This record gives sequence, structure tokens and C-alpha cells, in this order.
Amino acid sequence: MSLLESLILGIVQGATEFLPISSSGHLVLSEAVMGMHEGGLLVEVTLHLGTLLAVIIYFRTRIAWLIRSFPVRGEEGRRARRWLGWLAAGTLPAVAVGLGFRSGIERVFESPTVALAGLVVTGAILFTSRWSRPHNRSALSGAALVMGLGQALSILPGISRSGTTIAAGLWSGVERSEAAEFSFLLSIPAIAGAAVLIGAELVSGSAPAGIPAAGPLLLGFAAALVSGYAAIAGLLAVLKRHGLVPFAWYCWTVAAVGFIIV
Repeated sequence: MSLLESLILGIVQGATEFLPISSSGHLVLSEAVMGMHEGGLLVEVTLHLGTLLAVIIYFRTRIAWLIRSFPVRGEEGRRARRWLGWLAAGTLPAVAVGLGFRSGIERVFESPTVALAGLVVTGAILFTSRWSRPHNRSALSGAALVMGLGQALSILPGISRSGTTIAAGLWSGVERSEAAEFSFLLSIPAIAGAAVLIGAELVSGSAPAGIPAAGPLLLGFAAALVSGYAAIAGLLAVLKRHGLVPFAWYCWTVAAVGFIIV
């Protein structure tokens, strides 16, 4: 894998991991247009770790508060434990679907048409969020599992994880910025879990890995980290002013282009 390919894959992976536009759909287009491939399991793990570090750095204050306050008595500790409970509840559906239907899901990923159809579905999910209305109070207690079900759905190719989870939060009455923050924090166990599963395959030798040079690996990691951090900041800014609807039009446009090319 060349340095240029590594740079492009890192940017695509980092940006589309957090923007509500589906990383799998964009990787399909990248491969179709440029004849690129992901470069093996080691590259995939490296890019996942770059995006994982991006979300940890961006939300370091919230993460530090959760770790610090979890064992504390009183209201502060109860708030932190509630948040961790919500994150656990939101993670369970994806774990159940990912482990229970993994072989079938992997076969679905072999079809570019399915990934592009998923982009159309993502656009519809994002567009419907325009009719959501936030409640006057925090609604995360009732929305965590719903957002988790959205994350489980996003295991399918072309379905955006961030878009589906944020939209599910908005439908449940959660305020935009709170839904986005919870969605990003929910991505930490999801991305870490994916990296562990891929890493286990790499170590066990159950799938061909390939050993790219250190230079492309480091460049891909850095590109995924920087583009992932920028994508989080950009999405939060757009979400505050315009919601998710602009990304719906983008997903539909990319899907249309993809159906023509692939």
C-alpha cells in the first residue's frame, strides 16, 4: 500500500466514521473509483485505533469526569453511574447483533449494491429527524436503548452509525448536542470492540493480513486521527445550526453516483 493510498484511506475512514454519511458506503466508492483496497487487517485495526483516539481526545473532559466520579458517593457519583449505565444499555444491542449474526453480516459486506442501498436508507433516516422535537428535560434515560438499537442497525453496510444513533436520540426527544455527545461516547466501545475482533483474527491467522510498511501505517493512523477529530467538531457545529437534513441530501447524492459507477 502506497503512502497516498494510506493517506486517502485514513481521511475517508476518520471523516466518515463520525459524520453521518457511512464509512462503508464511502469505502465502496473509494475502491470503485481508485481501484483501492483496504490493505489488510493490520491497516483496518490501525485506522480504527486512529478514530478511537480522536473521540477519546475530543471528549477527554467528559471521559475523565466519568472515571473520576463513578466511585464517588452523592449526586455526582449517581450521575456518572447513570451515564455509564446508559452507555452499557446502548452498547448491548450492537454486541448481540455483531456476535450473533457476524458471518451473515460479513457476507453482506461483499456487495457494493447493498452498501449503496444502505446509503439511501441512511438518507431517509436523517431526513425524518427534521420532524423530531426535543423534550424540556434530559431524555437519555429513555433513549439510550433506542439509540443502541440504531447502532446495531448500523452494522449493516451503508447505514451510518452516528447518523442512525443521533436520529434515534432526536426521535426520543433528546436535545441535539446531548444526542450527539452520547452517540460519540457510544462509539468508543463499538470501535474498540471492532478493533479487538479484527485484531484477534490477525493474531489467530484466520484471515490474510498482509504486512504494510511502517510509514503507510503511521500515516494512515495520523490521517484517521486528525480527520476523525475534525469530523466530530464539524458535525457538532452543523448539527447545532442545521440538524441532520443536509447530510441526507449528501447521502442520496453519493448513492446515486455510486449506482452509476459500480
